[in-house]
Amino acid sequence: MEKTMQKNETTEKMESAPAVAPYMDIYESPEEIVMVADLPGVRPDDLELRFENNEISIKGVPAPVETTWKPRFREIGSFRYERAFKLPSGLDISKIKADFDAGVLTVVMPKSESEKPHTIKIHRR
Repeated sequence: MEKTMQKNETTEKMESAPAVAPYMDIYESPEEIVMVADLPGVRPDDLELRFENNEISIKGVPAPVETTWKPRFREIGSFRYERAFKLPSGLDISKIKADFDAGVLTVVMPKSESEKPHTIKIHRR
């Protein structure tokens, strides 16, 4: 019996449009790594965030332009966002949190307790 693979509308859009790297900032503190990505025009349902093998990847498709409009001048066209980063080991992946608001994705990746700096108390004899 032959298996058929079903594609959803977002997957088909991602495969047919060229990829563009979104603008991003990554910050690190002793407690966490924070990633901020600018994804204008993307709806939450058209956004994918994955963490695997110490790599975080983002894929997103901006909402289509009104189809009844007749193009007069186009610089934007159809595209998809894609970006991936290798991250250091020692993140507590069960506590990763992502927030998406007004086209800005913020991902907070806490470090595991063993990776956070510790002060060691010295006992006097």
